[in-house]
Amino acid sequence: RKRRAHGYEEGGLLRGNKQMSPDRGEGHGEGTLLLGGGDKEQKHGRHISGWFGAAMIICANLMGAGVLALPSVMKHVGWVPGIGFIVVFGGGAIYSGNLLLRLWSLADHSTKYGDLGRAAYGEAGHHVVNFVCYLYISIVTVVFHLATTESLQTIFYDTGGSVCQWQYSLAVIALVVPLAQIRSLGHVSYLATVGAGTIVVTVVIVVSRLLAEGRVPGAH
Repeated sequence: RKRRAHGYEEGGLLRGNKQMSPDRGEGHGEGTLLLGGGDKEQKHGRHISGWFGAAMIICANLMGAGVLALPSVMKHVGWVPGIGFIVVFGGGAIYSGNLLLRLWSLADHSTKYGDLGRAAYGEAGHHVVNFVCYLYISIVTVVFHLATTESLQTIFYDTGGSVCQWQYSLAVIALVVPLAQIRSLGHVSYLATVGAGTIVVTVVIVVSRLLAEGRVPGAH
């Protein structure tokens, strides 16, 4: 089957590989569908992130809560179900990522997930996708804040004295607020690279100690 490539005009809907626009008909222009290139790169300039930066952001997001919690999850569900879930969810992630890439390539005026929702399902899709994205971001922010607060309290447990958890929480806020002012995705990717690196170093240290010293008595 011969492939058709069409651009996406803002305000139109994508149907299959075509765009149905109420104002301008079918999509326009071939050759502008490359990820991270063409009109998008010229429009957003330094605010976009390259493949490596985007990969670091995803890795930092997944490894922070995922990799460190994986041993506990595998302990409770077992090796076979645990590996099975990893394979199934990994396949689902690859499939959904492929769909996002195809939609992003067609909707070349999109800059965020809400725009992709509008391209696929109209205004209703735009509002639903935005709601889900911002709800997810809000919940994850709370979870990461609590996890960081508890980790900080654990680190200084012996020397913290009478310092309460809410005081550690304020310390975390003071550390995060300046970083939260970064608006460029390219700059965020630099922080994500550092974050991913610290997780990798932590895992390497833990595995090295396990290999060198063996299982700690009484540990699960």
